Parts: sequence; C-alpha cells; structure tokens
Amino acid sequence: MNKKELIKKVQKKLSTRLIKRISISQEKLDIVLGTIVNTIIEENSKGNSVKIQDFGTFKPYWKKERIFKHPKTKEVFNMNGKSVPKFHSSNFFKTYLESSDKVKF
Repeated sequence: MNKKELIKKVQKKLSTRLIKRISISQEKLDIVLGTIVNTIIEENSKGNSVKIQDFGTFKPYWKKERIFKHPKTKEVFNMNGKSVPKFHSSNFFKTYLESSDKVKF
C-alpha cells in the first residue's frame, strides 16, 4: 500500500465513522500524514524515540564502525558508523496480526 492508497482508505474509514457533515479532503489527509511522518523523522534524527500507543516505537539505532571485506576482490574497506531507524511493534499490534478474529476500531 502506498501513500495515496493509505490516504484514500483513511478518508473512507473516517467518513463512515464520523458524523456525515464532517468531510476531510484527500489534500488535508495528505498534509496530516506528511506531518506525522516528518515529525517522526525529525525526532529520530535528534536521537529521540517516538512511541505510538498500540502501534509501536520508532527508535534511532547507531550502527558501529566496521571493516568490510569485498567477497570477490578480497579488498578491505572501513565502513563508518551510522544512525539507522528501527521499528519495534507493540504487543497489541503483534497479537492483532496473529489473531484470527481481527478487532475492529
């Protein structure tokens, strides 16, 4: 599922669950989703983790510097350390995926 498909699905679910007079356009949902994603990225780049209840936690993880050996040429390279994002799903999310009868929100 890409971003556009996610926005359409969220819009459809919101329109069926909320009062009919509340209408949210795809453009507004795109702004909201983009803001959420950008906030997660900004906080992770600062070294902070972002926890979304019943979903999971986005944490920055530091990979140490290491030596890499090219398998074909046997040439040795030094790979610098870097920060990478990690996602840890919540227990609720894990049990939801494992359950046969899905809980509806």
